[in-house]
Amino acid sequence: NNFIMAESKLERKCRKAFEKGDHKKAVRLLRLQDPEALHQKERYLLYHSISNGWLDTTRDLIKKYSYPYKHNYYDGQSCLYIAAKASEGLLDVLKCMVMTINGHNITDKKYRDTNGRTVLHCAVEHIGVVKYLINECNCDIMITDKDGVPFLHYVASEGLLDVLKCMVMNINGHKITDIQYRDTNGRTVLHCAVKHPDVVKYLINECKCDIMVTDKDSVPFLHHVASEGLLDVLKCMVMNINGHKITDIQYQDTNGRTVLHCAVKHTDVVKYLINECNCDIMVTDKDGVPFLHYVASEGLLDVLKCMVMNNNGHNIMDKQYRDTNGQTVLHCAVKHTDVVKYLINECNCDIMVTDKGSIPFLHYVASEGLLDVLKCIVMTVNGHNIMDQQYRDTNGWTVLHCAVKHTDVVKYLINECKCNIMVTDKDGVPFLHYVASEGLLDVLKCMVMTINSHNIMDKQYRDTNGRTVLHCAVKHTDVVKYLINECNCDIMVTDKGGVPFLHFVASEGLLDVLKCMVMNNNGHNIMDKQYRDTNDRTVLHCAIKYIDV
Repeated sequence: NNFIMAESKLERKCRKAFEKGDHKKAVRLLRLQDPEALHQKERYLLYHSISNGWLDTTRDLIKKYSYPYKHNYYDGQSCLYIAAKASEGLLDVLKCMVMTINGHNITDKKYRDTNGRTVLHCAVEHIGVVKYLINECNCDIMITDKDGVPFLHYVASEGLLDVLKCMVMNINGHKITDIQYRDTNGRTVLHCAVKHPDVVKYLINECKCDIMVTDKDSVPFLHHVASEGLLDVLKCMVMNINGHKITDIQYQDTNGRTVLHCAVKHTDVVKYLINECNCDIMVTDKDGVPFLHYVASEGLLDVLKCMVMNNNGHNIMDKQYRDTNGQTVLHCAVKHTDVVKYLINECNCDIMVTDKGSIPFLHYVASEGLLDVLKCIVMTVNGHNIMDQQYRDTNGWTVLHCAVKHTDVVKYLINECKCNIMVTDKDGVPFLHYVASEGLLDVLKCMVMTINSHNIMDKQYRDTNGRTVLHCAVKHTDVVKYLINECNCDIMVTDKGGVPFLHFVASEGLLDVLKCMVMNNNGHNIMDKQYRDTNDRTVLHCAIKYIDV
């Protein structure tokens, strides 16, 4: 027992000498230890020896005292990696350990940590160690960690330029962007270095990396940089295109998009490209969409403002800023109220500007049922009535005519804007009658609710031929049914020629409409005197040409 206690005390003294960095005392006490048992009793001596930079002691612990360095851990760290990550002075210690692995490769699976990292990953900040591992130990620079990230790409993404240069010098004439140096997503070292301008500069200038190199998704590096808004990196590339224009066809992607299109969400980059690189805001993609119009259609107000400010006094609505369909930036921004508001209020854009089809913007908005945008426009007409002559198209149509298929818009125009439901087009057709003739029942109901207890059959709601809404709806059974049942319209109402509606229906052979009226006749006989015209003709006389009727 006394012997065991003495031996244990000696081991503790030895450990303390290692912990304090007392090399002389540590060596003396080490010689007094049992070579077969020490590594089991004092497991962390190897760690302390490596940390102290004691090459001779480390060598003895591995060779004479059987310390299993590749499986020896201190605070969760492999001693092998501690040697790799420590100061440059431990390169000799690392070499000592490499010499004992009996022909194995130092990056083999058994020499990796729990994250799949190799000694190369751990040595990443020490050029001397990296150089040794690549040149002497033949470590593969494309060795990956558990997440599949190659060491080369890890170095680039960390911006470790000196280490990267070391690797480039050892690729034996290959190009650093060759396919063998790409990751599983087809990304090159250039893609990984994207946030480090100094590394990008080196790769472009010294390694002749192509700025249009693509990843697996065919996205060029130049476009990736622009889409990420990396202005400093972009400037670096622009400086190296040898007098070419950054929007030239050679710098476009497979969709014909330029660097300007890709930078669209980054105002500072767009500003730089327009002001410093003289990029044309009307440059088009493969589909012929100008950049200016793309920005407007995406509702990117800040970017649009940037372009307007750099327009050299031109009006953004000028012909040169229209697309092949004659559409203006206002047409493209139609779904973005804030952009429309800005263009009308700040840029004085005309709401009656027309496209190639001569459709005014105001009418286009109404026909699309864009109520919020329409409200915005109405607020800018400066006391004018939105139904005034100046707001009509070449067919005399008003905004009300254009909005006819959108009940909410019609409701707003009638209730809030006091639009007259009897407003006529160029042919004298009242809006009310147009709605009925189109069979738009929901819109008609909306108007009936707004006529303030008047009868929809009153004289004021007739056209110049004396026709009522009932006459106009004649081909739409559901509308006729509604007008007779809900609005109490008289089926014997006459037009200017004195022809009753009932007789008009019969003379046109409209059997379904006739059936509808017969069903709503309150038990009266359709041949009764009250249902005859001024010539004493019955419905039967009028239907004479139609056998089915």
